[in-house]
Amino acid sequence: MHPLLPDRPPRRALAPLHPLRRLREAWQRRRFEHALRQLGQPIRIELREDAQAYTVLAWLPGADKGDIEVALDGNRVRIVAAARIAQAQHLGDSQLRRERYAGRRLRVLRLPQQIDAASARAEYRHGVLELVLPKAGPPPALVPVR
Repeated sequence: MHPLLPDRPPRRALAPLHPLRRLREAWQRRRFEHALRQLGQPIRIELREDAQAYTVLAWLPGADKGDIEVALDGNRVRIVAAARIAQAQHLGDSQLRRERYAGRRLRVLRLPQQIDAASARAEYRHGVLELVLPKAGPPPALVPVR
C-alpha cells in the first residue's frame, strides 16, 4: 500500500467531511430535545360528559400498555404513565453516542360528581387512553335561586 493513502476504506475516510453530517446530527439532537420537552409537559386530556358518564381521552404517545396506571377515588382520577426515550447514533459498526431518558408523567383530575369505580372501563389504543367513568348515584340537587 502507498504510504500517503489511508489504511481505511475511502468512504470511512470521507465520512467526517460529509457536508450533511452535521445537519443530520443537529436534526437528531433536536428530535430528542423535542421529545424530552413533550415528556416534561402534563398529560393532555379531553373531557366529555353526558347524563350517565364522563369520558376522558388522555394522549400518551410512546407509552406501553403495562406502564399505565389509572386510580379512581371518589371524584378523583389519577393517571400515571412511564415514559422512556432512547436515541443512539451509529457510524458503521462503532457506536458514537447514546442518550436515554426514563421518567413518569402524571395527571390528576377532579370531577364534579362521584364515579362508580366498579363499572369504569379503560382502553389504550394508538397512543390514546380512553376512560369511560360512569357517574355514581343521582346527580347533586340544584337549589333554584329566586
